[in-house]
Amino acid sequence: MKKITLFVVFLIFQNSFAQEKDSCVFNNNYKQLTTEWLHKLGKTNFDWNAKKKQATLKWNNDIVFVSVGGCTHFTTSVLLQLQNDTHQLEDTAYWVKRAINLSKELRLNHYHKMLKTNHFKIIKPKENVITLDIVDDNINDNLFYQGVEINFEKNKKTISFVKYYN
Repeated sequence: MKKITLFVVFLIFQNSFAQEKDSCVFNNNYKQLTTEWLHKLGKTNFDWNAKKKQATLKWNNDIVFVSVGGCTHFTTSVLLQLQNDTHQLEDTAYWVKRAINLSKELRLNHYHKMLKTNHFKIIKPKENVITLDIVDDNINDNLFYQGVEINFEKNKKTISFVKYYN
């Protein structure tokens, strides 16, 4: 009876694992996808963090964290962590310019186009955060833009971009 019970548990476990693997809609090989994307951009000098599923690049005096991939959402996320920047959060012209430059460098084309042509709204959801809310160019393509977040929380200054297919 014990052997039968163990066999049944094994079959259930194996079946649920197969379903989980098969239910992945997109490609969740983050390392491969991120590496391919960075190589297309000419960025080959980076470290891979397997636990966080992201690449880390030096960017002048700053650090960029990048990740591409996903199972239920296919996401491209970029976070620039500024090391020695003295600009205030209220200097939105400066932050928009930094976001334009970063989006151009990383070929985040829709972000770049919307920022450069001022097709965004500035939202201040929290005291130390502003978001540049990007206009979606095609609501039927299932590609969503979370905007550009400039974040001064936790004694750090960051600029982040996220886009994903749902």
